[in-house]
Amino acid sequence: MMKKLSLAFVFTAIIFSLFTVTVSASGSDSRIYDTAGIIDDEERIASALSDFEAECGIPIRLVTTSGNNSYDLSEIGFVYGEDLIVLEINYYHYTDTYYYYLDTFGDAYDKISDSEVDRILDAKGVYNNIKSGRFADGVETFAKLTSKAYRGKLQEPWWNTVLVSFIIALIIGGVTVGCVVYRYKRTLKSPPYPLDRYARLNLSGDECSDIFIGSTVSKVRINTSNGRSGGGSGGRSGGGRRGGR
Repeated sequence: MMKKLSLAFVFTAIIFSLFTVTVSASGSDSRIYDTAGIIDDEERIASALSDFEAECGIPIRLVTTSGNNSYDLSEIGFVYGEDLIVLEINYYHYTDTYYYYLDTFGDAYDKISDSEVDRILDAKGVYNNIKSGRFADGVETFAKLTSKAYRGKLQEPWWNTVLVSFIIALIIGGVTVGCVVYRYKRTLKSPPYPLDRYARLNLSGDECSDIFIGSTVSKVRINTSNGRSGGGSGGRSGGGRRGGR
């Protein structure tokens, strides 16, 4: 009887150890795939990812890669088209630099816009922490922002956009009005045009005279050899048409 109990205990211990190794190889709760070996606080990260899934009802994974390596969805238990969000952190050993990416699949691709992806990845709490190697802090901020984006709560309220636009228009209008007022006041302060220095006008009605600058005289020869022909030609063509030009 003792021998059977011992064998059962050993068998149970072996099964438990194999299960533990499998879980730790994939990461806590199978949400973390640290193939680059750079994650040091899996509990906090797993908790943040778990909270995201509880709020949004969609799986999320953290994958770390190194160099030019990448990951395949089959390696983390998914296929293309299924609902999934992946945060990939890529580590380059030679330059000691971290890069990170947000991949959305299925329903997440439609619910999170490109502008929201940019806002998430550029957030200081995500950028500064991941770039500095503080992955737990970065993933926590990432999970919170991504949850808001997925639930449609990351977009700025419309009144905020209207307020910003109004302030910008007010500033531009104020600058324009200020420039106009400044130029107007500057014109008033400038000295009057010294007209008397350049022209002396005599507006008295008692003294006036006509001055002819020049004159022209036009001469037209009229052929009088034939009275009827000459008279007709002189009357039509020799009057003002030639002399006027």
